[in-house]
Amino acid sequence: AETRPAAAQFESARMLHFGLGGGVTVPVNHVKDTLKQGYVLQGVVSLTLPGSPFALRGTANYQKLDGKDVFSTTGGVNNRTSNTTGTIISGLGNLSVFLLNKGLVRPYVSAGLGAFRVGSNTLANGVETTDSKIHFGINAAAGSEFHFGSSVTAYIEARLDNIYTND
Repeated sequence: AETRPAAAQFESARMLHFGLGGGVTVPVNHVKDTLKQGYVLQGVVSLTLPGSPFALRGTANYQKLDGKDVFSTTGGVNNRTSNTTGTIISGLGNLSVFLLNKGLVRPYVSAGLGAFRVGSNTLANGVETTDSKIHFGINAAAGSEFHFGSSVTAYIEARLDNIYTND
């Protein structure tokens, strides 16, 4: 007699995963005073040992946020005097813990640290200025993976990135 693993068992035996993601970036705290929500693009690589609830995950992220326009009033006419665009490019290493080790839906929590290149481009009164600095940061996430067959997995997650700056 020959024994073959079921599809769910085969999926859990895969160790290395690659993926792409994207979503909405929502500024919080004092950042929301100057920036509007934007978008994020993400590349993911993860390593999970078979039968383990832990995964090591690396992400590369690109975020773009438009600034809130600044207006002045001259002679009863509103004039835009400043416009800013913010970008964040980051690389993070995370440890993820799956709350369910098997199944088609696997919720998880994740935490990690990395480097964030924070850049801004401001056009004020016809003069353009650009600024860019690299900062250290941490993040935390909670989400869930959804498995479709032996090779397709989708995920949804909420993340909080905390970038340490002097501002």
